[in-house]
Amino acid sequence: GHLAFALLFRRLNKLEELNLTRVQIVGRALILLIATHLGPTLQSLDITGCKEVKDEEIIYLAQHCPKLRYLNVRYCKGLEAVLLDKHLPELLPECQIERDRPRFDQQQAD
Repeated sequence: GHLAFALLFRRLNKLEELNLTRVQIVGRALILLIATHLGPTLQSLDITGCKEVKDEEIIYLAQHCPKLRYLNVRYCKGLEAVLLDKHLPELLPECQIERDRPRFDQQQAD
């Protein structure tokens, strides 16, 4: 699976938009491939429902995708609120970030 994506991303290295909504294999390896091969041109990424994605991968993505203006991470359960509320806006100040709304019980814990 990942080898096919690597070959595809190498050929589509000028890609500006990528929608991987609910693609279950999106995780560390695929995020690193996206950042490496599409990073210079990628402006929009939708990884809604990709539950394997973690904070470290999103930070790496943000550091390697300077033109990213839209990132949808709704239902990405592996991401921490501090990343979405603080770190990601600092790394990508011009990026619109779509995310889950905090649940009431999560707000109470803060």
